[in-house]
Amino acid sequence: MAESLIRLIETKIQASLKNLGDLFPEVSVHSEDNVHFDAIVKSSIFQGMPRVKRQQLVYACVSEEIRSGLIHALSLKTEVD
Repeated sequence: MAESLIRLIETKIQASLKNLGDLFPEVSVHSEDNVHFDAIVKSSIFQGMPRVKRQQLVYACVSEEIRSGLIHALSLKTEVD
């Protein structure tokens, strides 16, 4: 389940960033306990965007999983690619 949830998170974030115009977003997600996740997200979409806006955009990608409790916590590091 952990690997499939990690892949789901990565896929949802990548798809959303691609829909916004970044053809090659980089997303890496890790978890030690399958409810607390760490993600590094690199995207050209983030250019000129404040850190808070970047994080809001990424959280919105997985809002269903957060609301349902599949993701209890998501720590983000966002970077301009």
